[in-house]
Amino acid sequence: MFDHFQLVCGFHPAENDSLGPFIWAKASSQLRVLQAARYAELQACYYGNTGSLTIRSERGSQWQIALGRGWHAYVFGPLDARSDDVLDLQVTPLIDVPGDGRELGLMIRRFELFDEARRFAMLSASQANCIRNQQEYESGQVVLESVPPYLRINMEVRCNIPEKDQACVYCAWDWAKELERGSPPFTIKTLDDLRDFYRCSTHINDCSIGEPTMHKQFGEITARIDEDGKHFSLTTNGQLLTPKRRRELLGRNVELYVSIDSPTAQGYARYRNDRWNSVLENLGALCREKREYGNLPRVYISCIVMRSNLEDLPRFLTLMSELGVDHVKLRALALDDNVNAVTTNNGYRFDYAGELLTSTELTEIGDRVRRLAQAMQMDVYVEWEQFPVSASEAGAPLCSEPWKTLYVLRRGIMPCCYGTDPVATWGEQGGRPLDVFLRSVLNSPKLQEIRGDLASGRLSNYCLRSPSCPIVKQARADGRLPASSCGFASRA
Repeated sequence: MFDHFQLVCGFHPAENDSLGPFIWAKASSQLRVLQAARYAELQACYYGNTGSLTIRSERGSQWQIALGRGWHAYVFGPLDARSDDVLDLQVTPLIDVPGDGRELGLMIRRFELFDEARRFAMLSASQANCIRNQQEYESGQVVLESVPPYLRINMEVRCNIPEKDQACVYCAWDWAKELERGSPPFTIKTLDDLRDFYRCSTHINDCSIGEPTMHKQFGEITARIDEDGKHFSLTTNGQLLTPKRRRELLGRNVELYVSIDSPTAQGYARYRNDRWNSVLENLGALCREKREYGNLPRVYISCIVMRSNLEDLPRFLTLMSELGVDHVKLRALALDDNVNAVTTNNGYRFDYAGELLTSTELTEIGDRVRRLAQAMQMDVYVEWEQFPVSASEAGAPLCSEPWKTLYVLRRGIMPCCYGTDPVATWGEQGGRPLDVFLRSVLNSPKLQEIRGDLASGRLSNYCLRSPSCPIVKQARADGRLPASSCGFASRA
């Protein structure tokens, strides 16, 4: 966290949350530089809407950094500081943090030095874009000058499981493959073709309905995103986490989600195939190996909670704790009519509607799992609680996704993670460069309409056709919307 600095004064003791260690700086703090470098990057969270961080060096240089709400990466330089020099940090204004009476200025996750001018230029661009994007979101602006800082991509359309057996029982494989027909392949060159959509992004997430570790350029793409100072997250079934793939991940700033839905080989075979032991071996090896690489990548487990694995959850958490994973993320089945209603896999009859859990059941499960995890000192994240009723700030749009996120997927361009209909297809690109096409989609009439509705405090028609959205589900549960016409949604 502070390998390049020594804490001098003005800091509270280090703490941990689901993303790892962090430390609170007070209003004024000091750091001693341990090595000379041209630039510095600070990953920090500010609780106010806008604020200011002033950094002064012993040699008279001063940098003024505009702070935005939440977690952001901030860069400054060129530095004139040398080894053993002291930097003074001043945060204004101080914002009260609910439930914490300490003097808290800035929550710091990482503070590091580097020399690469290209990385500095990219981080500076994304920093300015994030602030502009936040202002456009808070004001409900429907035509964006910024680009979404959260970029979702689709590396690979192939998957090792359906290639050898059949698709996972809850995967909308046939639907996705049909939509992906005629889409352009994703390569490392695609990052350059995205231009500002990549350059100004802060978080890259692979949303493949496929297995990203099958991509021939997996290592190159992962290294490029990491070296450019961006957060990268992806989901894998873990069956192809071979020594080569693990080496490509070690030491990289990556959030690796491994999908496992059962603590037993028999339970795993209900949903996927008979490679349970291989998954456990690969996962255990990665958790051991990464200890020598700054505990990177961070290894998270993605677990879909269904009626057939409810009783396994305590055993599941125990197994994950023993393996040494960083975090467990609980997910619910999507309310999706694009999946097969009934599938038989390895002798098990998977009834999708019968596996769905009601909102009441999910609430009780979330509470129970948090108590279990707390007793084990384990971090869990309950995805279906992602958008509580109080999530939107007063006066802000109901949802930030159409401002802050763009899904550039092989199955089309999507405005949110719960949408099933693309707002644009690849057949509409024509001969236009990728970034020009995406800019036209970003401010298309469809997306302007979605933003306009959300900024006015109402759910758009597109949102209403996305029954898995937690905001839509909450509105239905509260009686503010009629019951869904979606077959699976109506049963949940």
